[in-house]
Amino acid sequence: MKNLVVIGGPIGVGKSAVCRELLSRLDKAVWLDGDWCWTMHPWQVTNETQAMVERNIIVVLRNYLACSAYETVIFDWVLHNELIVRTILSGLQDLECRLTRVSLVCTPEELRARLIADACPPSALDEAVLRLPLYQALDAPCLDTTGLTVPQVTDRVQEMIRAGGKRP
Repeated sequence: MKNLVVIGGPIGVGKSAVCRELLSRLDKAVWLDGDWCWTMHPWQVTNETQAMVERNIIVVLRNYLACSAYETVIFDWVLHNELIVRTILSGLQDLECRLTRVSLVCTPEELRARLIADACPPSALDEAVLRLPLYQALDAPCLDTTGLTVPQVTDRVQEMIRAGGKRP
């Protein structure tokens, strides 16, 4: 059965770095970063564009899961709201796959330091820190990445995948 690995977390927590590392370690894997579906100009967050992006993500994930070339599909996005996750997963519910979900988090101090190192605008930095507590309320285990390297976090995500997931 195919694996769907869904990784959420605030900007700057290391989702992309972990997904890149995970992709390099897995055989027959493919990765979709939800931000790629927001690559547009001008960038507009409206009900219409949000719904369009969610539909686009569902279509791409469905195509990856249906393709015999891949065994593991990795998807990451901010995913701070359970409704967004449920909307995406409901579009995949008829497909056979094992779901592994995880939210990457870290301390507010660590997140600030990472975002400052990435030259993040102050407004985005503050919003990311404010969203940190939202991940505790989601139906996904939180993995504290504070003080961990990308390979260490990736090791832990791989352990979660090996432990087995559930149906979306």
